[in-house]
Amino acid sequence: MDCYCVMHTEENFPNPVSTYAMTAALSSRGRQRLACQECRRRKLRCDGKQPRCSTCEQSGAQCDVNTDRPPRGPKKGYLKALQSKIDTLESRLHAQEQSQLKWPDSLDHGDGSFPAITMPLVTMAGGETGGPDAGLLGMPEHDPFLSTFMDMTSVHTAPSLISDHTSISSLAGTSCTSFHVTDAMQAELDQLYFDRIHTAVPILHQRRYLSWSRSPTKSKSQTCLQYAVWIAASLMSVQFQHLQEVLYTEVRRLLAGISLPNCGGQKLDSDVELVQAWVLVSTYEFAKTYRHEASTSAGRAFRLAQLMGLHKVDAPLRCPEDGDEGDLVAIEEKRRVFWMSFTIETLYSMRNSLPLAINEQPITTLLPLPDHEFQNGQFRRTRMVSESLVSRNQDIRSSQNECILLLAMCTRTLFHAQKFTKQIEKVDSEEDDSPVWCKWLDDTLALRLQVLAHDYPSPISSSDPTLLFANFLAQSSIIYLWREMREMEAAAGPDAECPVVAEYQRRSFGAVERMVELTRSLTTFPSFKINPFLRIPLFLCAEFLSLNRPSRQAEALIQNLLEVVRQLKSMEAYQQGYFGLADLDRIIEALHV
Repeated sequence: MDCYCVMHTEENFPNPVSTYAMTAALSSRGRQRLACQECRRRKLRCDGKQPRCSTCEQSGAQCDVNTDRPPRGPKKGYLKALQSKIDTLESRLHAQEQSQLKWPDSLDHGDGSFPAITMPLVTMAGGETGGPDAGLLGMPEHDPFLSTFMDMTSVHTAPSLISDHTSISSLAGTSCTSFHVTDAMQAELDQLYFDRIHTAVPILHQRRYLSWSRSPTKSKSQTCLQYAVWIAASLMSVQFQHLQEVLYTEVRRLLAGISLPNCGGQKLDSDVELVQAWVLVSTYEFAKTYRHEASTSAGRAFRLAQLMGLHKVDAPLRCPEDGDEGDLVAIEEKRRVFWMSFTIETLYSMRNSLPLAINEQPITTLLPLPDHEFQNGQFRRTRMVSESLVSRNQDIRSSQNECILLLAMCTRTLFHAQKFTKQIEKVDSEEDDSPVWCKWLDDTLALRLQVLAHDYPSPISSSDPTLLFANFLAQSSIIYLWREMREMEAAAGPDAECPVVAEYQRRSFGAVERMVELTRSLTTFPSFKINPFLRIPLFLCAEFLSLNRPSRQAEALIQNLLEVVRQLKSMEAYQQGYFGLADLDRIIEALHV
């Protein structure tokens, strides 16, 4: 038997006295005494003696221990959110160091890769004609959007708006290589978009978008659209608000890197995702009150839609039943993005008193389907705008289409107003047809108001935010028509009196009263359900009241509107929504002028 001798040394058996002392020290250190309230208040160490600690014993204070105190340390998820913010800031800093971004001193609309339009252009009020789209691509002489696609020697812009943000060409070479959107973040942002943004900007088919967005191989335009969806969705989330600027910088860089072929003025190949991306970027910029960038992006979207022939999708009349579902989805997306770009462009023109760049009469693209039918694959033929304007269609009810019809009516009004102004300037002008189109306009507006009042539920009690926006547009259309007719009366001369102007002024006061009532109902709406472009009708309302301030009726309405707008402002600050505090301040300023 083998014997092993084990030597008992201090290494194997430490001193029992030192072991006892170490154990006592560890046990005393491991006990966590609760400090009493008095020691916490005075920031002193509490010895935890019972029934009273030494500090309370000496001071004669009552010694109370609160055993229900919450655990110390950061809240759940705080460290993860903080790390995410740090990563985002590091990626932005890295991108800035790599590209040496500089704030531009002058406007740069792109990287020079956009083709110039060589086809004949016309204005809505007349002028040179030619080509199949005479009357459609009419653009004003100083349109700030034109330098994107046309050679212009100068563009009049506002430096205060330009210097706030980076131009596209300065972003073309930058990269957010250290920034990564995880699969979980992508899924949340996509769902946020369809839950909260899609109602206001219904341009995507959800299943079609999700099918290609999850693919590892995407086209450049699809990648741009995906980032545009994410920045729009980030507006509606406190969780992702810290990603907004880095996503915005990235989508602008991606858009700047897409080169369009030089088509020599001919129709471009349809790249619907590119137009959709510009529409969403414009919506984001408008919500963030980047006014110059928003109007420029909207102009790009609309010009691209025209160059791709999206205004003529249904020119060779074809029945929706003639193709498979994939083709029908693609065709319907073309219709929807064209009408959305038309809507945004018209709203910007109304807000900024700019000449409109299109007349709806030459458009041969059908109105979009109601969204629930589009998403569920229930395709059927709708109507053209010119046909729907003067008819009461009971088969297809769509609050989005009501918005389009109201804006189309405004574009036709401006067309006739410009025509009237040119007739006044000419000595040998053709016969004045203003009484005819004024009668048509009056009948059409009355019909659209009647349809909204009788064929749809009350906008105040309804949960449909687009229906509420359509009612705002209907009332602001009355104000817009008054403004155009007032300018026509001024152009006719100081002795000219137009009874229609006085009638529309009276109607506009009624429209303002209705808009104040509708605005008050917004205080019960979640901010993410409010259409981001609702500020434009509100601004037209404030502008009308400012111009008519001497009247007592205007003064009373100003006070009512100020009260409601201030309530909206406080609601916006509380909910951190995307209604746009800066523009609410401008509305308040307009009411005080």
